[in-house]
Amino acid sequence: MAKVFWEPELCASVLPLTTAHQAPSLMPPFEAPVSSTTMLVSDGYHVLFHEGPRRLQLFIRPGPFAAGMLLTDAVIGRRDIVPRLGSLACFNDLLCSGRLLPRYFPPEPRGRRLTAVLRALDGALQSSSHREIATTLYGRKRVDTDWNNPGEHLRDSIRRAIVRGRALMNGGYRGFLR
Repeated sequence: MAKVFWEPELCASVLPLTTAHQAPSLMPPFEAPVSSTTMLVSDGYHVLFHEGPRRLQLFIRPGPFAAGMLLTDAVIGRRDIVPRLGSLACFNDLLCSGRLLPRYFPPEPRGRRLTAVLRALDGALQSSSHREIATTLYGRKRVDTDWNNPGEHLRDSIRRAIVRGRALMNGGYRGFLR
């Protein structure tokens, strides 16, 4: 699976931390199944912990503190407080248990719908017909039964899914980061 790093200003789930200058790794090495990837950037470094499908990202900046200190802001904007506190709790439990605990990664309530939207977008980008996309999403039997229905509900659902997929592709995905 690809490693994706987000800036903390764009994604409230990224936990920004400040540590001492030239601090060695403050995190103990984790044993499998948790592993990490680090990316150095000009003003700090990103650390992405991953365990199966679960991910926790930190952004660590150097600061004028004693070695061994790891700090984060106590005052958090209203819009960011829930995801930021969730990431802090997840990080704390990672340090205590050595695991990315499933309770911090509930299933996305819109997951099934978003999967259908992205599958519809994939079909549209491959120049598939709306009927072919509907067959892929809903099955041949339903398409044969409902495709020519005068209310055009099935056709409308495919059109809306493609429009929503294009909106996500063209920057709408950023709304999920907050």
